Amino acid sequence: MPVDLRRGPAWEPEVRPVSQPLSQINLAAGAVVDLDTFNITEDSELVKVNVASSVACKWEIKTVHDGIVSTEDTLITDPGSGVWDSPLAKGYFTYGNFVKLPGGPASNFRITVTNLDSANAANVYATVYWNEETI
Repeated sequence: MPVDLRRGPAWEPEVRPVSQPLSQINLAAGAVVDLDTFNITEDSELVKVNVASSVACKWEIKTVHDGIVSTEDTLITDPGSGVWDSPLAKGYFTYGNFVKLPGGPASNFRITVTNLDSANAANVYATVYWNEETI
């Protein structure tokens, strides 16, 4: 068990839940757009992403840290809505199996959306939920 001499043996960092809605209106047929959260300055863990679109879309869940983009997962949806949950929410409790992001001046979560319709423009929406560790 980790011990923090200032707080005692059972200390764990406090977390602050944060969410941010993102959207793109009139995304052309076959087009791709990056929806970025604001810069995240504290170490964070992605909890959930709600998505909705007027046509079928591909949603890539990504992290950006110091200019390095990493794809963490992909979700494909029909018109309507879908949800990406963290492994913990799905009942998988494996150490290290979470989408984590070190805080910093160039750190954020990114949702890359591809309009899969070959003829129709899309309205796409995502709400990103994460916990920031605070000391």
